[in-house]
Amino acid sequence: IVVQEPVSNTSLPSPFTLSGRAQVGTAAVQYALRDQENRALADGEIVLNGAPKDWVPFQSRIPFEQPKTPTGWLEVFRQTVPDKPVANLLRIPIRFSGYQEPVYNLYFSNSVSDPEVLFCNRVYPTPRTFVYSADPVRTVLQALFRGPTAAERAAGFFSSIPTTTIAIQSVEFASSTLHVDFSAELERGVGGSCRVAAIYAQLAETLGQFENVGNVIISIDGRTEDILQP
Repeated sequence: IVVQEPVSNTSLPSPFTLSGRAQVGTAAVQYALRDQENRALADGEIVLNGAPKDWVPFQSRIPFEQPKTPTGWLEVFRQTVPDKPVANLLRIPIRFSGYQEPVYNLYFSNSVSDPEVLFCNRVYPTPRTFVYSADPVRTVLQALFRGPTAAERAAGFFSSIPTTTIAIQSVEFASSTLHVDFSAELERGVGGSCRVAAIYAQLAETLGQFENVGNVIISIDGRTEDILQP
C-alpha cells in the first residue's frame, strides 16, 4: 500500500482526502483515523478491483468527528479476516486543523457578586482556555490552586483554598462518580465554617463540570469523613 495523501504531519481538515495505490487485487483497503488517546474518529474501507498483481489507485473523501486532541494518526492497512492481524499497516502522524483548545471554568468566590459574603457556598465561574492535557482534571485543579489571575482579582474573584502546595494524590472515575484524593495541606490551617463551605463549593463545582460526572467525592489521605472541619 502506498499513501499519497495525506502526508505525514499534515494539518487535516474534515473531510479530508485519502488517496494512494495498492497491490491487493480484488480486495479493500481499510483505514482508521485516531486521536492521540486512541479514540477512533473515523474508520471504514475502500473497495478495490483489479488483478492480483496490479497496482490499483484509490481515493475517498472522509469526514470525521470533532477531535479532542491536537494530534493523532491515520492507519491504512489490509485486514481480510475480522479480529485477525492486519497486513501492510501504514501509520501516518497528523495534526487536526479543526482542533480547539478546551475551555474549563474555575470557580471562586466573588466580592462583587456577594459583597457581604452572605452565601459562603456560592461560587462563580471564570472561564480559562487550557492547552491539551491527557489528565485534564489534574491540570484544571492545579490552575484552581494557583488562584485567580490579576484580571480576575480586579473583577472581585478570590479563593478560599490554602495557598500551600496541595498534592493531588489520586483521580478515579467510575460509574459517573469522580473521586479525587488530596494531601493534608488542603485542610491545614483552615478555620471557620464559611471558609470550609467555600472550599467544598470551589472543588465540587470545578470537578462537576467534566464530561459524564454526576457525583463528586472529595477525600484527604483517603478519608471522606471529618475532613475540612471548621
